[in-house]
Amino acid sequence: VDFVPADTYETDAGPDPDLDVIRESLASLLDGVDDFHEVFDPYDPSPDVMIARVSDDVSAIVASVAHGLAHHRAGRIGEALWWWQFSYVSSWGAEASGVLRALQSVVSHDRLDSDAAHTQEIERIAAADEITVPPV
Repeated sequence: VDFVPADTYETDAGPDPDLDVIRESLASLLDGVDDFHEVFDPYDPSPDVMIARVSDDVSAIVASVAHGLAHHRAGRIGEALWWWQFSYVSSWGAEASGVLRALQSVVSHDRLDSDAAHTQEIERIAAADEITVPPV
């Protein structure tokens, strides 16, 4: 079911939130893994591969959700639902799935690409600490 707003033109929801702090903090936190490769249209026979950033995409998602939330808080429920549906289909749905794939890849590489000998050594040290360190 598509949501259709009551008015032809969107009522001004007010100023957009300043999300630079969120974007910059995420970029700093994700230093080294913020950039990821994304295929713009996987059904295109020769798809374009783009560079995307987790921090940019998460900030854009927050902005879209906040925009709809401003309508909702102002009592324009239909406008909020329309905005969330439209922005999900046109942008943040793909951005969210791309970010999820990128972060899942980071976790997978962290877990599966570790050196087995190094991992075993860390486990041995932890086991020895449990035996030799008295409980506090």
